[in-house]
Amino acid sequence: GRVPGVTNPVVMFGGGYDPNQDNEPVLAADTMGRAFYIVDLVTGIPIRRFDSGNTLVNGAPSGAMTHSVAAEPTALDTNGDGLIDRVYIGDTAANVFRFQISDGDPANWTGKLIAKLSTGPVPNRKILFPFAVVPQSAGGSRFDAIYLGTGDREHPFKQSTVDILAMLIDRDHGTTLSVSPPILYTDPEFLKLAYDDSTVSAAPGSTASGWARLLPATAKVTEAPTVFRNVVLAPVYGSAAAMGFPSLVSSCMPSFTSRIFGYSALDASLTLLPGNSSRRAFIDGVWSRNFLPSGQLILLPDGRAGFLFTSPAATFVQVAVVGVPQRVYWYLDSGS
Repeated sequence: GRVPGVTNPVVMFGGGYDPNQDNEPVLAADTMGRAFYIVDLVTGIPIRRFDSGNTLVNGAPSGAMTHSVAAEPTALDTNGDGLIDRVYIGDTAANVFRFQISDGDPANWTGKLIAKLSTGPVPNRKILFPFAVVPQSAGGSRFDAIYLGTGDREHPFKQSTVDILAMLIDRDHGTTLSVSPPILYTDPEFLKLAYDDSTVSAAPGSTASGWARLLPATAKVTEAPTVFRNVVLAPVYGSAAAMGFPSLVSSCMPSFTSRIFGYSALDASLTLLPGNSSRRAFIDGVWSRNFLPSGQLILLPDGRAGFLFTSPAATFVQVAVVGVPQRVYWYLDSGS
């Protein structure tokens, strides 16, 4: 993409995965991958690097980027000028960072720690995938909704998990980062709902921090979430029994399964997902004993819109009818 103040296109990426994260639990500090880079795509010259040596606008260096950053960034053009001006990214301790790169001078770009989602002195959640960010409004206020899932895909059979599928509210949606008061959310500030509770929702009023659906033990999000028509979907992998399914009997494979979970993107309520006859947290008929990918949104010639899931077999899940697409032609008028 392109960013203000830089002639060439740029590439953005996290510092990478520290093998220290393969330990279970992770007791030692990471020593690599603790950074976010913006690099000139043509010359390969680094334009800006954020790491533990940078003072973020609401935190000292020692309290900021101290864990490896394996997830892809989510880059936004918030004013429609064709230039990326904001980036979100998570790290292997489930911290969420925002970088404001709207200034024409990269030296003035700033970063901010906006959420710490692990719940103990030793990080017990990881973010390994990019976010989905959607402008929303509710309770008389405008905000940007950051949809994320936590999960340690590198330890798929881990039993003691406390992972979440969540929506984080960022009300600081201007072109600059506010310094005071800092926007720093922690787990206790979210309205937490059991993954399968159909009696509750989390209406995002003017002061809410967001919501989190608590996944059952062993379950973790294994790909980036997707939002379409105000429904958030994400692949979840965990023990079949823990997620309420019959155990899968096999002498060669563990009794784990992957499902597509989904909720109302605005208030986390259980919605009537495709293929279901009742309000449940998953799409019926789409499952695998391996990791399911995030669905690919497609529009069919007859106007049906839905997601294509390719594992274990190609399955189209319709979510809407948006009208028959019309062809648009561009041509050069030789007489002009």
